Amino acid sequence: MNKLEPQAGACRVYLVIANPGGPDIADLKLDFILFNQDQVIEKRVAASLAPVAAGKTTVKLFDIDGQDCARIGSVLINDVMSCGTAEGAIADCAKRITPSSRTAAKLFK
Repeated sequence: MNKLEPQAGACRVYLVIANPGGPDIADLKLDFILFNQDQVIEKRVAASLAPVAAGKTTVKLFDIDGQDCARIGSVLINDVMSCGTAEGAIADCAKRITPSSRTAAKLFK
């Protein structure tokens, strides 16, 4: 997680996603749980982050409607809802994810 940016009535999340070893990821949808500063659950959000080409680093962003960025204390990658190539699902996709954050909010799994 690289940046949280306030928008009109929303919080925009910027994620830097690296796929150094491949394969091309055609489908990637993650389930996130947002916690406030007191570690109480604020919201649950699903985000589609594909495509991510092999050997590529890319920035994906999505808006969380009704969320104040300043209230986000941490973000849990709760589940990998879908992950796959054009040929099919990737086994153990969650193990490939190494979360980190450059914001005050922690990103973890």
